[in-house]
Amino acid sequence: MLSHDFLLVETVPERIRYSDYDRSAMARISDDFARKHWPEVFGAVDVYVDFYRNRAHGLAYHGTSILSPAMAQALLVQLELVKDHSEECNKLKHLLTEAIQENKVVLHFGI
Repeated sequence: MLSHDFLLVETVPERIRYSDYDRSAMARISDDFARKHWPEVFGAVDVYVDFYRNRAHGLAYHGTSILSPAMAQALLVQLELVKDHSEECNKLKHLLTEAIQENKVVLHFGI
């Protein structure tokens, strides 16, 4: 199953590699969920792509996105509009809330 993985980090590493992180610490959403809600949620927020100076609109579907706490807040607002109470959606909401409260960065790994 294709998925999008989200991870909370203290700071953005100089080199972001998926293999450097523990997958069990990630919030995973299915690609089906992401595509269903892409226009109004995942494609509707500003992020950084691959590194902090490369700002873009919408998560990098096939790459790596970086979300500052403010960007995580914007994604959470959009995600709250989705009336989905699945475990995957709730886990992502929890991770975004934690990022905002603890002033941490969220890494998104696309498919």
